[in-house]
Amino acid sequence: MNPHLQAFLAGLDERFPDDSTSMSMSDYIVANTRLRQRQFSFKGFEFQRQIVDDMHRDLSCIKLSQIGLTEVQMRKFFGFLKRNVGTSGIFSLPTQPMRDKLSQTRIKTLIENEPIFNGPMVAKPVRQKALYQVDESFGYITGTTEGEATSISADILMEDEVDLADQQMRSLFQSRLQGSQWKITQRFSTPTYLGYGIDAAYQASDKHEWQIRCPCGHWQVPIFHARFMCLPGLKGDHEDLSKLGQDEIDAINLDDAYVRCEKCSRPLDLENGQRQWVAEFPSRRARGYRVRPFSISTITIPYIFEQLLQYQRKDNVRRWFNTVIGEAFNDSNARISEEDLTAIMTPRQVEPGEMQQGDLFLGCDVGQTCHVIIGRPNALLEFHQVPQQEIVEFVRGRVESLGIVKGGIDYYPYTPTAEAIRDATNGVIMPMAYSTSKTAPPIKETTDEFETVTHYTINRTQALDLVAKQCRNRSWQVAGYGPFGSLVKTHFRDMIRIEAPDEPPVWNKINGDDHFLHAAALHQTAVRLQAGLDFNTDVRQSVVLLPGSRLFQPQGKPIFRGADQAGVLR
Repeated sequence: MNPHLQAFLAGLDERFPDDSTSMSMSDYIVANTRLRQRQFSFKGFEFQRQIVDDMHRDLSCIKLSQIGLTEVQMRKFFGFLKRNVGTSGIFSLPTQPMRDKLSQTRIKTLIENEPIFNGPMVAKPVRQKALYQVDESFGYITGTTEGEATSISADILMEDEVDLADQQMRSLFQSRLQGSQWKITQRFSTPTYLGYGIDAAYQASDKHEWQIRCPCGHWQVPIFHARFMCLPGLKGDHEDLSKLGQDEIDAINLDDAYVRCEKCSRPLDLENGQRQWVAEFPSRRARGYRVRPFSISTITIPYIFEQLLQYQRKDNVRRWFNTVIGEAFNDSNARISEEDLTAIMTPRQVEPGEMQQGDLFLGCDVGQTCHVIIGRPNALLEFHQVPQQEIVEFVRGRVESLGIVKGGIDYYPYTPTAEAIRDATNGVIMPMAYSTSKTAPPIKETTDEFETVTHYTINRTQALDLVAKQCRNRSWQVAGYGPFGSLVKTHFRDMIRIEAPDEPPVWNKINGDDHFLHAAALHQTAVRLQAGLDFNTDVRQSVVLLPGSRLFQPQGKPIFRGADQAGVLR
């Protein structure tokens, strides 16, 4: 061929990608993109093809770490923008640092090095870490923050690691699709806890599993369980292999271990065997995919056991479940359990005289309907729902009639209401603003004559940790809730404690029905304030207010009237 013609055709290939209306997204990615200077391929990761080709409007995928799904998500995302001129999309990460890392190390390389994303339509496309232009389409790379959730319109929303994101902000991102004809939302994540985030979304979907056919004809989904593995040297029956210790794992001949058919026990060929995606509930409207360790051949049995031992030594088996085998974890340390709540809740009615014995504290979560809890350090005795327009008079009346010692009300977003209650109770009920800072000092206002505290800032995670610890230790008595029994359980269980790598722990909402939980957190914070305990002390290691605790004022007098002369709570 004429070398000039050859060069001309090569230039056309770079400027105009292979495409047609019949070409699948996976074929488009293979034909037009590279990975490490080689043509992109799904070899060894064939399970990815159907996920990449699926443009369902509501797709959820449970994954494990290091299986290439983030890589193909990026290519699918920008492939959509390239093939649909004039569209826009949001690719969201849980935090800004995670966004910056992915954008600068992977997305930037993909966009700048692939000719298909640098066509002739735009001479100088926008290329920033938060925004990449492809022809006349725009891809926004964001953290899950309120500012970004309310300032972008989009046709496609791709969410990565949704379990680590603020779940309320994720809901705001959905509103960005309202004006689009596409309205595509696809979310991918390693799971964290049962019934939360990606696990909850997958459980409500059609639940596709990557099945494999044994030569005996049996189709199955091999999981990390003894019935799917030949483990020479392992003695006894083991339903939960995560509980095996060092000695038991050392006894297994891992070099001869293999994945087997659950029916005939023949070895399964994970690399070349016949495989297909099968939906458990094909009639459901939402689409779901679940990727497991044996969806590919490169995650081996020895590797999984090696990782298990490492995570056991770190006392973090949950992360092994989440990232190595892609399973949600059931952990009462992350979410207040229904069992613990049932153990501390009693349906008895609180007698009027019982509320006249002093040492009462109040917590109030403000909204259009305010939620109020009144009780002692070790007992929650009154639960109320009060319309916002009546809350100031209601709280003032309870403070005056019961002699409440101290209380907390959330400062935001109804700041005038919180300040009105502070003034109406002469500072007995103080506004408290949640903070993520490790230091949370009182906020003071200085006039010519006085310095007064206007409100307190409190560490949100520590305040909620304290409530969870009281429930978990069953050190509370919860009574007087009347018709609100099921609502109290719902509110106390509507948050989950997320511990992401290199990030401080945070309590995330599940559905937003958590008001009595926050009222309890403000109640307990008021107890700590009255006791003179430092807000910055890690509540998981600090004193718990139980009968028998010695609590003194600086003058050596007992803080609570419910304490005896030695300062011991009765």
